[in-house]
Amino acid sequence: MKSHFLTDRIFELASKTNENLNLEQLLEAAVFRNEGKITSTGALAGDTGKFTGRSPKDKFTVADNLTQDRVWWGKLINHFLLKNLMPS
Repeated sequence: MKSHFLTDRIFELASKTNENLNLEQLLEAAVFRNEGKITSTGALAGDTGKFTGRSPKDKFTVADNLTQDRVWWGKLINHFLLKNLMPS
């Protein structure tokens, strides 16, 4: 099979994944990768880096019978129609 840089990268990343880790193993992996620290209570405090927030324009709310009249639709609240979530 002919090698391709994208396929090679996908296989490289996939070889570094873990499956079915228990809680202790997940916490250990997160700390090892500097993704967070264990607090004095034993919780994982994640470090999201410099950019911690999400742009309001990246958020979507499903417009359906429950939300249509309850959400203040405007420039910052994007709507997504329920029919677009469900496969035809």
